[in-house]
Amino acid sequence: SGAVRTDCGDGVLTAPAGATRVVLAGGDLRTGQAVCTLTVPVTATTGGTYTNGPGNLSLTGLDAPAPASLTVTPTATVQVTKQLSGPRVNAHDQFQVALRTGSGSGPILAAGTTTGTGSTVTPGTGTTGVDVVPVGPTYYVTEAAAGTTNLAFYDATITCTDANGRQGGLPSGTAFSGTVAITPVEGAAISCVITNGSAP
Repeated sequence: SGAVRTDCGDGVLTAPAGATRVVLAGGDLRTGQAVCTLTVPVTATTGGTYTNGPGNLSLTGLDAPAPASLTVTPTATVQVTKQLSGPRVNAHDQFQVALRTGSGSGPILAAGTTTGTGSTVTPGTGTTGVDVVPVGPTYYVTEAAAGTTNLAFYDATITCTDANGRQGGLPSGTAFSGTVAITPVEGAAISCVITNGSAP
């Protein structure tokens, strides 16, 4: 991330968003300057190590640099959201959803607590938001009581989907007892919805 910039004299660096090449026009070395640098933010569709070197460059009047490597950590996204299937048992019952690492009681990466009354969850609450996570580790989707809530008075189910269709084995309408473990694959865009309703 960051701005496109260069210290190559009066050169104009062009690197439009989404482009696959970088152009420096009119660049030169100032007096006493042995090297100059182009800095461009880049993205990759898949993780791995990418090498840029002389074979990728077209230079006039400049010596080619040594190859440089960029390592991209593969990622996925996870979002957890709360919804209610009916009115709260008590008017001030609220719920916290969270995404954790290590275990169901481990450090919280992201969390959100509901507000609202009856069966309404105020828009923008009760969600972790979209969290970008490295693939490899297992993450834990959790729920905790907030306000006057006693979770024993509620039944809960969880449904997770992957908008990119890469993640298999996700729960769908599965009974939820407080924690579900998910190990995201690269490129997955996972959304989990925990639905609570008053227990019979």
